[in-house]
This record gives sequence, C-alpha cells and structure tokens, in this order.
Amino acid sequence: MGDRYVVQLNFYAMAVGEFNNLVLAKRYLVELLENDSARQYVAQRHPDLMVAFESIIATISLDQQQFSAVL
Repeated sequence: MGDRYVVQLNFYAMAVGEFNNLVLAKRYLVELLENDSARQYVAQRHPDLMVAFESIIATISLDQQQFSAVL
C-alpha cells in the first residue's frame, strides 16, 4: 500500500506542477498582449500565433469563471 500512495502522491505533484506552468504561461501571455508594441508586432508578423494566444487566454479565463461559479 505504501508504493501505491507514493505513486499517487507523485501523480498529484506532477499535476500541480503542470497546472502552475499553465498559470504562469497564461499570465505571461496576458502581460505580453497588454503591451501595445508587442501586441502589434505579433499581430502583424505572426497572426496565427495571435489567434492562438488570444484563444488560450479566453479558454483559461472561461475555465476560471466556471470554477468560481462552482465555489
């Protein structure tokens, strides 16, 4: 039973680590796109990335709103 507990604990630790990485990445994208110069650069030179960045921010924001509604 001890090994099973360690495996579960490792799984939860990895999940929390991945979640933290996603939160940090989302925050970085928000900060990046709040900068007008950076936003214009990405929009003009990499419109596909701009669409992806905005989609990521909107999706994660929607998830947070749904989570807050449950609480």
